[in-house]
Amino acid sequence: MSCEGWKTFKLSQVGNIVTGKTPRTSITENFGDNIPFLTPSDDLSVKYIRHTSRKLSYLGLSEVRNCLLPPNSICVSCIGSDLGKVTITTSNTVTNQQINSIIPSDKFDPDFIYYALVLLGKQLNYLSKTSTAVPIINKSDFSNNSIFAPLDKTHQKKISAVLSSLDDKIELNNQINVNLEQQAQAIFKSWFIDFEPFKDGEFVESELGLIPKGWLIGKFTDVINVLGGGTPNTTNPEFWGGSIPFFTPKDVNGSGFVLTTEKNITELGLKKCNSPLFPKYTVFVTARGTVGKVSIAGKDMAMNQSCYALVGKNGYEQGFVYFATINAIQSLKNKANGAVFDALVTRDFDNETVLIPPLNLIEKYDEVIVPILDQILCFSNQNSFLELARNALLPKLMNGDLDILDLKISKTV
Repeated sequence: MSCEGWKTFKLSQVGNIVTGKTPRTSITENFGDNIPFLTPSDDLSVKYIRHTSRKLSYLGLSEVRNCLLPPNSICVSCIGSDLGKVTITTSNTVTNQQINSIIPSDKFDPDFIYYALVLLGKQLNYLSKTSTAVPIINKSDFSNNSIFAPLDKTHQKKISAVLSSLDDKIELNNQINVNLEQQAQAIFKSWFIDFEPFKDGEFVESELGLIPKGWLIGKFTDVINVLGGGTPNTTNPEFWGGSIPFFTPKDVNGSGFVLTTEKNITELGLKKCNSPLFPKYTVFVTARGTVGKVSIAGKDMAMNQSCYALVGKNGYEQGFVYFATINAIQSLKNKANGAVFDALVTRDFDNETVLIPPLNLIEKYDEVIVPILDQILCFSNQNSFLELARNALLPKLMNGDLDILDLKISKTV
């Protein structure tokens, strides 16, 4: 189609560009209140950033007041492996110096600018991988990048509405999954920590306190196998680019289930590494890098040596394994008592004392929990299809290749 009415704009023409700044970390009072402080370590895979792991106080804000971003600012990570990731603020927010942000002028639709920067971010991330140095984009270089946009703001909104309808459904599914997982965690806690369904039964003393009669005290590894992985030779192209997902700590996400991985290996690659093909519902725990993150395989996949794969023994099913692992990891973190939790080894699991419920109870628990996990997996799969559709439409819409001016768009998907 013709791109009449479109123009190339430098980012400096789109709005006010702000590079973030970190208040002095030596002043502890600068942190800890309710002003979001966004860094690349936060989840930048979501369109809207609603929570940050760190907050600033008003004292901290006073040090970086010129960096305060209003809602609907578009933030772009400009350093390291996360270079090019994009999100939108939903409240007044400060970022650190590794993020450049745009406060769009009134001539531009913030959602359109977000999608334009998502497309640009993919290009920047790809280019950064060709350099041996740590990739970084300063404010000047960032400002000189360009996007292609319709002059008519209504046209911009039409385009962003198509993509937003998909992202809105993805976000809704994610919210449903968070709610479902919270329900499942509450059931696990009710049964295996608070013993609420068994209050009227007989209890006995143990090293963990009073427990229902017939339950045992043992080690985590008495009921759960802790298995390792491996990586095929990274210099052999015959091992890479196949159809087998290859899980690493980089593939951890916030949805529990992992369906896609950054890297895939071939059948030959699987034969040439120390990882078996782990079946769907295998629980993965990151052991190095970002330590202690727990995920579930949404399909069969291999795994590298920086993780452990956890599989129940003798009838202890994966629904129990998943939440028991989350509980065990929290226990290990608590035992670290402020020490750096920078690695997991198999003896950590060997030494972890746990309560072991009777197998017949696990079977009843499984009947309750598996349908919830299946729902989470269903919504996760739906999101994968929605993401594929959005990613296919993104370049065509943002380059003006699709004419949607006469398209009637509903926000409901």
